[in-house]
Amino acid sequence: MRFVLPLLLVAGCAAAPLPVHRQDLVLSQVAERYRAFYPADGDPDTGRDAGLLKPRFGLPAIAQAGASFPVELLERGGASDVRAALLRPSLALGDAERCLQGEEVDGCYPIALTPFAREPMGAAMVARSTATSGAPPGGYDLYLHAACDAPVRMPRAVWLRADDPAHLSEVHVVHLSDIHVGKHVDDVELHLRRIIDETNALKPDLVVVTGDVVNQGLDAALAPKARDLLTRIDAPVAIVIGNHDIGFRSFVGDRYGAGWENFARAFHPYLEFEIDLGGYRFVGFDSGPSTLSPRILVRGLATTTLSHLNKVLTSAAHDGSRGVVLFSHAPSRAVLSGQTPANGGAFGHMRAGHAEFERMMLDAASRGQRVLHLAGHTHWNDVFEAQDEGGALGFVRWADGTGDGALTPIRGKAALVNTQAATHAGPWPKASARGYGFTYLVLGDGDARVAFYRHDAAIAQRDSRR
Repeated sequence: MRFVLPLLLVAGCAAAPLPVHRQDLVLSQVAERYRAFYPADGDPDTGRDAGLLKPRFGLPAIAQAGASFPVELLERGGASDVRAALLRPSLALGDAERCLQGEEVDGCYPIALTPFAREPMGAAMVARSTATSGAPPGGYDLYLHAACDAPVRMPRAVWLRADDPAHLSEVHVVHLSDIHVGKHVDDVELHLRRIIDETNALKPDLVVVTGDVVNQGLDAALAPKARDLLTRIDAPVAIVIGNHDIGFRSFVGDRYGAGWENFARAFHPYLEFEIDLGGYRFVGFDSGPSTLSPRILVRGLATTTLSHLNKVLTSAAHDGSRGVVLFSHAPSRAVLSGQTPANGGAFGHMRAGHAEFERMMLDAASRGQRVLHLAGHTHWNDVFEAQDEGGALGFVRWADGTGDGALTPIRGKAALVNTQAATHAGPWPKASARGYGFTYLVLGDGDARVAFYRHDAAIAQRDSRR
C-alpha cells in the first residue's frame, strides 16, 4: 500500500491532455523535429526537404479509379519539384525510377499532380495537391521522388475502387487492436498472421487499428516490423497511436517523444484525422499517453478536442452523413464485472474527458444520429449500447459475446464497442479477454451490426506449443 499511494498522488498531477485536433500544433512539432520524422538517409540536398504527410500506410487515400485523391507534403527550404507514381506492391524499385523517366513499365502508373498550394507551418510549409492516375482498381504503393530528397515508397497508401467509395450500400469494417509486436508472449506474429488471413477473407472496405501496434514505442525497430506484418492486409488500413506506441516517458509534459517519432516514420504523424467512406465519417484521434497510475488510465481528451469532436458530429447531422465512427486507443469506460459502471469504471479508460465524451455521443443519438466509438486498450470485448433509462439515454452493457462471428444488431443509435487484443490473451477474469481476436462491423442505413471473432484460450494455448 505504501507504494500504491504515491503512484495515485503522482497520477493526479499528470499533464493535461493535448489538443490533438490542432493540426497546426501537431505539424509544427513535426517541423521543429524534422529529422526525427524524416531521416536524411540518401538525401542529396540536406538544406531542402519534401516529407510525405499523406496518404500513408495507416492514413490511406480511398478513391474511385480515375478520380483524384489528396497528397500532402511537409517542405523545408523552398518549393520542391515532385514526381510520383502508383506501384503494384510487387514492382521493383528500379522499375519505378524507369517509369518516372518516361518508360512504360507494367505495374507502374505515373501520377499527375495539380500545382501545390502552400501554407506556412513553423519553419516549414505544408504543400497540398490533388493527384490522378490511370491505374485500375486495387491497392497501391505511393512512390514519391522530389528532386531535393531520396525517393520514398509508402506501401499500400492508395486504394482505388471500381465503385464510388462515397456511395457504398454497406461499409464492412474490421477492427483490430493491441497487436503488441515485440511483446514477450508466445506467438504474437503467428496469431497476427492468422487474424490477417481471417480479415482478408471478410473482404472489408476498411480496417481500423486502434493502437498499441507495438509493445514498446521507444524501440525504433518495432514499428517498421509491425508495418511489414500489417501490409499483408488486403484493404485500406487506418491506424491511431496507442499509449504503448507513444512509450512510457510521457507521463508529464505537453510533448510526445521518440515513440511518436518512431510511429510516425512507419505510419503517419497525425494525432487526429478523418476518412469519409460510404456516407460514414471515420474520425481517428489519440487518447493520450499512459498516466503514472496502477489503474492503467491514459491521459484522455482536452476540452478543446471534445469541442472539435462535437462540431464534427453536429456537421455530420446536417450534411447527409449516415453516421460517424469515432475511434481511439482507449475507451471511455471499461469494466471487468458483469455490471455497467455509473462512471468510466475502476481502470483502463481515458482519465480526462470520458464522461463528457459519452454525453456528447448520447446527445447525438437523442437527435437521431448513428454514432459509434471503437476502442481497445483493455484487451477484452465489450459493447455498451445507448438505451432509454427512465426517460434519459444511458449506456447499458451487453452480456459477453460468444466470439462466433455472428452479426448482432446494435439497436441503440449510439454504442461503445471495445475489442480484445489481436494477438494474445487479456486478463483471465474477463471471459471476452481469453484468447485473441477482432471485431467485425457492417454499417448501412439501418442498425449497425457487430460480430466478434475470437480464438479462445484453448486454441491460444495450442498455438503457443507449436
